Amino acid sequence: MSAHAIPQAVFAAIVSIAADAIVTVDERHAIVLFNEGAEQIFGYVAAEAVGQSLDLLLPPELAQRHGEHIRRFGRSAVIARRMGAREEIVGRRKNGEIFPAEASISRVDVDGTRYYTAVLRDVTERDALLKRERSLRVAAEEAEADNARLYTVAQQAIRARDEILAVVSHDLRNPLSAITMCAGALREPEPPRAESVRELGETIARATEWMDRIIRDLVDVASIEAGRLSLRRERTTVGAIVEQAVLLLEPLCEERQLSLGREIAPDLPIVAADAQRIVQVLSNLVGNACRFTPPGGRVTVRAMRDDGGVRMSVEDTGAGIPAEDQPRVFDRYWHADRGTRRTGSGLGLAIARGIVEAHGGRMWLESQVGRGSAFLFTLPAIGAVA
Repeated sequence: MSAHAIPQAVFAAIVSIAADAIVTVDERHAIVLFNEGAEQIFGYVAAEAVGQSLDLLLPPELAQRHGEHIRRFGRSAVIARRMGAREEIVGRRKNGEIFPAEASISRVDVDGTRYYTAVLRDVTERDALLKRERSLRVAAEEAEADNARLYTVAQQAIRARDEILAVVSHDLRNPLSAITMCAGALREPEPPRAESVRELGETIARATEWMDRIIRDLVDVASIEAGRLSLRRERTTVGAIVEQAVLLLEPLCEERQLSLGREIAPDLPIVAADAQRIVQVLSNLVGNACRFTPPGGRVTVRAMRDDGGVRMSVEDTGAGIPAEDQPRVFDRYWHADRGTRRTGSGLGLAIARGIVEAHGGRMWLESQVGRGSAFLFTLPAIGAVA
């Protein structure tokens, strides 16, 4: 016996105690060796497996393809290689369960007979662990993205809170101070003259209206951002809406020594709109124009046909808006620094655009410094002609 030869008994002992499945088949792919590891993995005892076709250990749909792999391996110059380099290796247990595996195969010729030996390892637990690790990694990545989203939402909420606090602390303080001052005058030991009492009462009324408008603006912008703005759409004509708005706004323009005009094209389509909300849009736009148009100027409300509906505009002869300010005019709480006293919440234009968009329209600005401004918006028609 060669000094390097392994006694048959030693070889048999090694094969017997191996934890991996060791399966040897002959040229006909009949099983001739089935160790204890194979018994543990496949669920057959050796007496059940030896003499059976290797197909016993494979899913039926893979048996033919696996046999062809072995034949190609037998014709190649390679005598040993790892299986599964190109596709997943699976086995079938006695109870029919299919399991993932790793395997290597070798061949040897003994006394003119070729034998193929496969060493196979069940990797069910390893694959489950890898799958769990992948799931945990994906979950961690999703959690990281979710945390980033939650952080962004939290930052937005903080900014919204700070903006509201700024409105409450600044904008509401002015009318509240006016009310406090008037109340103090009315409580003086010597009562004021009747004319003074009337003036104080008018000041208090204007201040409360001012506060009410700011509060309504805050409620409206919150509703718009939450997508809960209430609309009561009805079939109506744009001409009726413009007439209602002009009747309401003429006193404001007269007080500012401005003329308020209207130009309504004939045969405008009927729209499905909340008339009061569109009047609110026009009120915000006209009020904004009044603040930035000097006495003697003109504000014009126009309505004309537009593709698929009606285009309305509020145009003024004021100073115009610088190009660098125009992208910000619809931002919440933004105030133009054009030498006028700040009397609003900075929400009027944002609310107007929100109302228009809730109707399915759009709003935009056209302005040149020294030539006035025009705020335009569209309303979709519902087909009939007024």
